[in-house]
Amino acid sequence: AGALRDAADARDRATRDAADLRRRLDECEGDLKGLRIHKEDAAKARDEAERKLREHDARVLRAEKSINDLEAAADARVAAAEQKIRELEAENAAQIGDRVAAAIRGERLKIEREFRDELAAARAQVKAAERLADEERDKRRKLHNRVMELQGNIRVMCRARPPRAGAPSALFPREGCVKIRQPEYCDDADFEFDAVFDPTSSQIEVFDSVRDLVTSALDGYSVCIFAYGQTGSGKTYTMEGPADKRGVNVRAIARVLEAASMRSDGVSYEPLEISMLEIYNEQVRDLLRPPGAAAERLEVATATGESVVKGLTKQSVFTADEIEKLIAAGARHRAAGAHALNKDSSRSHSIVTLYIRGTTAAGDALSSKLHLVDLAGSE
Repeated sequence: AGALRDAADARDRATRDAADLRRRLDECEGDLKGLRIHKEDAAKARDEAERKLREHDARVLRAEKSINDLEAAADARVAAAEQKIRELEAENAAQIGDRVAAAIRGERLKIEREFRDELAAARAQVKAAERLADEERDKRRKLHNRVMELQGNIRVMCRARPPRAGAPSALFPREGCVKIRQPEYCDDADFEFDAVFDPTSSQIEVFDSVRDLVTSALDGYSVCIFAYGQTGSGKTYTMEGPADKRGVNVRAIARVLEAASMRSDGVSYEPLEISMLEIYNEQVRDLLRPPGAAAERLEVATATGESVVKGLTKQSVFTADEIEKLIAAGARHRAAGAHALNKDSSRSHSIVTLYIRGTTAAGDALSSKLHLVDLAGSE
């Protein structure tokens, strides 16, 4: 009888716990739905701001063309009037009296005054259009970074590599979820992430999930993307990739170069610089050191609240080909060792850093870093 009562009590507690869990799950789903709606609204507002920005840019171009046309027309009118005056003065120099000369001077002043008034009005229109365009660009930048915040300042994504014989099988029951099956050890377990990439996912699909972060880096926000996992799980493949399937590193830096060159909101950038280091056996080593140079241990110092690696090589990059060559050269210097899963497994933490500096149209300084990290095996 006592055992039955205990079993009934355990059943009641389990029922209450299940009801409580269902209530909490409903609350979480409600919060998630609200966040998704908020994110969609912010994205729509950003798209509308970008549309208005394009319209204002078009107005600026039209206004500038109008100014050029007005200046050309005014110059032509002034030149024609001056030519006419010179002809009259040459033909009638002996006969023209003071009254005629004053009338000529008055006509010249009138033409110059009309030209100045028209030019000032056109310039005022251009300034107004540029001011509105700057406001729309600022709105776009704020909305973009707000969307990034709604998606999460810290995002955790999972990529599954193709299965090997004897490895635990993984299922993908829904978006953002991985189900691990290990019946010999425990029941099936579901794991939730901000994004999940199954074994068929391509390098481009993985990069597309972080592409928008590049815009934040160009707006002055530092960004860090790193790969974490056990040895042989595909971290270096995801971050570096082979020559025909480039990973996040090359794609992200190439995207920064492309976006910086196409920017039309008055922001100017200094030449981008790149560094590449590894942390191996508690030592920091420069991966972009000259060929044949010894792998000297570098010191890390902290100044003005920022960690600085003394003596670290930085090189300017201008094209995607330069990026690939530098990262390939750095990868050759990286410490590696063989194991059962990979004969050239990385044995160190690799950190590629892109340094972004620029100036806004208003004269404000922009400074940010894009860190791309390939960690050593988590074990």
